[in-house]
Amino acid sequence: MRSINKVDYAGFTFAGVHSSQFGLYSVSSGNRYGRYLSPTIKNITAENTGGNGTYFFGSQYTQQTFSFSMAFDSVTELELREIKQWLSNGVSSLILDELPYIEYYVKVSSSPQMNFLVFDDYLEDTSTSIEDLYAPGAASESIQRLYKGEMTISFIAYEPFGYSVDKWLDNYSSTSDNIKLQVTNKSEWAASSGLLANNLKNGAPYYDVWNGTLGSMGLYNAGDIECDYVLNIELSNAAHDIEVKIDGDSTKRYKLSIPAGTTTDARTVIVDTKKRLVTLDGIVANNYITEGDFFKIPLGESILMLTTGLNNVTINYKYCYL
Repeated sequence: MRSINKVDYAGFTFAGVHSSQFGLYSVSSGNRYGRYLSPTIKNITAENTGGNGTYFFGSQYTQQTFSFSMAFDSVTELELREIKQWLSNGVSSLILDELPYIEYYVKVSSSPQMNFLVFDDYLEDTSTSIEDLYAPGAASESIQRLYKGEMTISFIAYEPFGYSVDKWLDNYSSTSDNIKLQVTNKSEWAASSGLLANNLKNGAPYYDVWNGTLGSMGLYNAGDIECDYVLNIELSNAAHDIEVKIDGDSTKRYKLSIPAGTTTDARTVIVDTKKRLVTLDGIVANNYITEGDFFKIPLGESILMLTTGLNNVTINYKYCYL
């Protein structure tokens, strides 16, 4: 493959491969680029039978679409086959060059359409003499087909939101070994991303770091909407009453009443708010929720509070962008 050349509004990474590695570049239509500012919105309504007007019950986001008009020059026969394989991936990550901190999970929504011209490219072959070039069949080995033209690629994200590629700004750099984090345009989007430089506060690790003495963990949500999380709580075999809440918000809380174990082995409780699922050592344990309900992480800075005395609590979440 070719070397990566990331260009704002002209390239993207899909399924771990950048479009420039095939010589594909997105071009504008009518001298303007187009992007939807939000996922597709579905209004939930009902007809007011026998009266005027329509009842409105709210809205929901359904999906997100992306369409790229790609131009290419000198795509080889081998690269054309690789492009077909690349676009045949199922649901995979999509990252736009101009927004490298957001990752969408998409699949190709329709068969890509390609319009092209074909040219012969004469390859240099030092092992062939001038006389041999006129021999039947000799020249064919020193020619390859090159494709030049346009292609339309459309993606659809059935999960309508984008998610943070990495939560800390310092991890994005031009020298990163991770293709997702290789950027040269950080100054152009750093402020709008809302990302913090790292998880430090007042020079010490704070965000997403469990403080067993205080029974708390600092959280930060730089996204556009509240986000789900996966909470891992390691427990002894004793009985536990664990209250989980956001400090200062009485609406965001629930209580887990975990009975004593039958062995001396340590146990792990996992709370997955997206799945609305609690498991204890891999077994569904939603019945251990005795108060409250699942909640999401609010925007901005907050503090997650749990019962003190827990030795190890970890959390995993991604910022959610429209």
